Amino acid sequence: MPEHSKDYAELKKVFSSPKPEHRPYTFFPLDGDLRDGDFISARISEYKKAGFGGVVLQPTSATQPAYGSEEYIAAARELIEKCKKAGLQVALCDDVDSDERHPSGRAGGLFVAEYPQYRAKRLSMIEYICTTGEHVERPIRKTGMLMSVCAYEVDTGETLDLREFVVGDTIVWDVPAGNWNVLQFICEDDDESDCADYLSYEASLAFLTYTYKRLLGEGDPDAVAMTVSLGIAYQTSNRRQWSPDFNRVFKKEFGFDPEPLYPALFFDVGPNTTRYTALLINCRAKMLTEGFFRALNDFTRARGIISTASLAEPKTTAAPWLFGDGMAHHKYLGAPGVTLSRAYAYGINGLKIASSAAYCWDRELVACDIFHNYYLMGRNILYSDAMNAFARGVNLLMARDYVFGEVKLRELLADWCEFAARAQAMLRGGRHVCDIALLYPIYSLQSQVKLYSARVDADFEYPTTPVNADYMNLINALLNFCGRDLTVIHPEVFGKACYAEDGVLYLHNDYNSEQFKVLILPGASMVDLRSMRIARKFFESGGKIVATDELPFTAFAEPERGEEADAELAEIIRDIFGVTKDDIDSFTQVYYNKNDAGGEAYFIQLSQTAADGTDLISAPQLEAVLERMNVDWDVVIEGQPRVENSGILNLFYPQFEALRANRGIRSGGMFNYIHRYYAGCDIWYFSNTTTADCEATVSLRGIHTLEEWNPHTGRMRRIPCEHEDGRTKAKLVLPSKTSVFWVSGK
Repeated sequence: MPEHSKDYAELKKVFSSPKPEHRPYTFFPLDGDLRDGDFISARISEYKKAGFGGVVLQPTSATQPAYGSEEYIAAARELIEKCKKAGLQVALCDDVDSDERHPSGRAGGLFVAEYPQYRAKRLSMIEYICTTGEHVERPIRKTGMLMSVCAYEVDTGETLDLREFVVGDTIVWDVPAGNWNVLQFICEDDDESDCADYLSYEASLAFLTYTYKRLLGEGDPDAVAMTVSLGIAYQTSNRRQWSPDFNRVFKKEFGFDPEPLYPALFFDVGPNTTRYTALLINCRAKMLTEGFFRALNDFTRARGIISTASLAEPKTTAAPWLFGDGMAHHKYLGAPGVTLSRAYAYGINGLKIASSAAYCWDRELVACDIFHNYYLMGRNILYSDAMNAFARGVNLLMARDYVFGEVKLRELLADWCEFAARAQAMLRGGRHVCDIALLYPIYSLQSQVKLYSARVDADFEYPTTPVNADYMNLINALLNFCGRDLTVIHPEVFGKACYAEDGVLYLHNDYNSEQFKVLILPGASMVDLRSMRIARKFFESGGKIVATDELPFTAFAEPERGEEADAELAEIIRDIFGVTKDDIDSFTQVYYNKNDAGGEAYFIQLSQTAADGTDLISAPQLEAVLERMNVDWDVVIEGQPRVENSGILNLFYPQFEALRANRGIRSGGMFNYIHRYYAGCDIWYFSNTTTADCEATVSLRGIHTLEEWNPHTGRMRRIPCEHEDGRTKAKLVLPSKTSVFWVSGK
């Protein structure tokens, strides 16, 4: 992962004159005849004139010749060559009209029509209500593979494994006393889905080969720079996507048989329900990661291509039901990706998850499909959502062709592309710098999933968010109100690449190594022991820890280790926070514990309910706790605009639109910053998308000589500074809807 700039002088040069690879991409919808030279030339000329550095070729239902035909392949190859000759890098979108409603994995419906064995599969539950003393003889459903057969006692939640009562293709069982149901769990083709089986590496690789190989051939390895996959999610009825290999994979992963656990996916089966559910849902998420995403990585890396992909509704707080694991899927991508769609500020929650995944797994690029089907556009939105994305870690914008439909916007694109190119040149390479790490609560989220079977009346099903899932609210409170940047860390990375020493939590990577002074544990009912052991060592060595809403007392562990693991977790919680589960009452707002090494631990209980129904720790209360800590903060901003979103940014679009939240914040926004160390320089990017001009005093850790580099104009100037107690102070003047870089390194 080489840096683009070696030193201050080279960085200054690329800021003044960005290279073609620093320029944003635009989607090129192939909504005409690719053999029409005038159509192709006009589009390419328009994109070049606007200042884009690349195009994402997007097949549509209007593409001619017909998508996938031999004539289409020939015409598309010619188009790629024309784009290259015009100096445009080329990215290929792997499907037709792809988004969350028409996702990647379909090849316009052609793939499963030709390879039906690779169709996505769903888990179906067949339930038979029994009576006490009944002699049951029920046939096994033959529409797919039998994954589990159990009896479930409705009143007590008790389950029985009935495999020993399967005779041939029939369940033969005498019902004991109680209110029992017989349950069959079948993995079968989903006839309503025309997507590839994302959980299968073989099926996913076959799809990618079908989609790209004829197009790419064995020719120029530099013909295509990137592939783009969009709208990835479980693509079956009620998101019940499953795999006939699931039981084998689960046993290999966790070391025991999952078949008796299946009822926990749908029902409460007693004290271990959440543990069973978390293990099952975690395995499914890993199969998606090791299926589609690993296949995508292997296919593209073998050809020297960068892959990017965006999940359907990447802003989703309740990720496991919709797409498994909102962070881990990114680890196989060359460029973690996110989509901003429908409206200004809708979907920005996904930005920090994608960029943090890049930091966790050492990726340089973070791509953003931006302005996708915005219902309203204007100059402020054109700049503001780009600035919001940059300040949250994005460094490759892929703008939708939609912006060309607005004459007034078309006239703005040349300046906008220059602005974006300067920003992207500054935000690539090097490492991210911040003081706060937030542990991604994926196991708690997975433990609260319930599958169901219901008629789908709407175009898109949205998950129900667990009330204790406050991590998105915390991210927004830290960024938008407290003025603190953060990195979200996946527990897989936390356990393998993090260690604590002398009150500092280290993320050790080859390129993106970070040092944190504060660890935040968001509301969670379940957590893994490896992460909590490191958290305890961090606290014992003098680190600062903040937990919110709910402390976890259930360990993510195999059932046979459950009690032992829970006991160890309870001991760790007591060591850090000084409380047991029984000590916690609803009358104490903040619990506090400290040690002789300077370690501090705060547990803040909920004080409000967010707009999406989740628990909410008020941003002022969180800020007050952070201010109590004796931390030499990387960045302190006095007088910044503060925005408390109260969960509005978590709402799914129907509610977002119904509450007119988009209208309410359409001309407003947030104040954010990001700090990177790159090319021997400290680089701070400040963005102000609020309606208020900002005049603030900024205090930076370290002694710096500062310059202001304006990405909107390209102008540079020296900033007067004051130095005291190892810190640098300077005045930040940032009008509404503008942004600026501060650079130290000359």
